[in-house]
Amino acid sequence: MAHKGLPGLWRDLEVLEVPWCIRLCRWGRLRGIRILLERVSRLGNGSIWFLAGASLWLSAGPDSLVVLARMALAGAICWGVYRQLKRFTVRRRPLDLDQRLGGRIPPLDQYSFPSGHTMHTVCQTLILCDSWPQAAWILGPFTLLTMVARVALGLHFPSDVFAGALLGALVASCVIP
Repeated sequence: MAHKGLPGLWRDLEVLEVPWCIRLCRWGRLRGIRILLERVSRLGNGSIWFLAGASLWLSAGPDSLVVLARMALAGAICWGVYRQLKRFTVRRRPLDLDQRLGGRIPPLDQYSFPSGHTMHTVCQTLILCDSWPQAAWILGPFTLLTMVARVALGLHFPSDVFAGALLGALVASCVIP
């Protein structure tokens, strides 16, 4: 088989993933579900991590500084990795390929791969839950909802979300001792 490069890989994946995206987008158009997924997605823009950091500081005070520093370092690493990968991979978003996949939330940037929301969410959830296990009952479902929301709102393909989750876990594993 001839090497097709990234554009060929993306086309092959799109054939497999667009039907799944259409199914999730249909489900995500139900009013109550759509509102929930839109709110989760907006929180994933970053505000939830500031709230989590503030909650950690209020509950643990100066003892939380190491965890907050890990969160900041990991956030910076994730941001750098995601920006470079998006520039290199240049994958179109589902909503750019099929009108049925368009949502009401505009993407924060042009390209789809990897999911930065998922990368940051998985990474920060793992860091926080490593030091603050009781946060798992909130952050675990939030992380799963973020992953579903990114596909159901037409912003990412499932493989973008999967890659974002793997990269987020990798970054977290580098900053958690």
